[in-house]
Amino acid sequence: LNVTTYSAAVHLCGKALQWRPALQLLSDMGEWRIAADTTAYSAVISSCEKANQWMQAMLLLRATSECKGKLDVIAYSAAMSACEKSLHWVAACCLLEEMRSSHIHASTVTFNAAISSCEKAQQWAQALDRLAELCLACSGPT
Repeated sequence: LNVTTYSAAVHLCGKALQWRPALQLLSDMGEWRIAADTTAYSAVISSCEKANQWMQAMLLLRATSECKGKLDVIAYSAAMSACEKSLHWVAACCLLEEMRSSHIHASTVTFNAAISSCEKAQQWAQALDRLAELCLACSGPT
């Protein structure tokens, strides 16, 4: 068994909306002394997102940054999508700002999650602000 095998199993848990088994697999990796990488953590965060477990997604994002250091746009996007589905627009916007301060380039998917979270919570001004940020990011330096 290796990190790739576990990540694939976690991905399947996510597709089946089984976030608890995904968390267990992550724990099992540690017990077997298999170092979880960003891909494995992102897959578990995504499993939580698909099951509307925004708090678990946020906790995993924090654990990843504290234990393993490097987070990527996929992990952030999954956590932001979890926030969006649970109407936690402030958390989604904070994650977008955290990405900026960590010099992680936000993707269109990431901005869309932030915009959608604001829209679902009827925070129209915030949604328009995120849209303006996306437009600036897409236009590049002038």
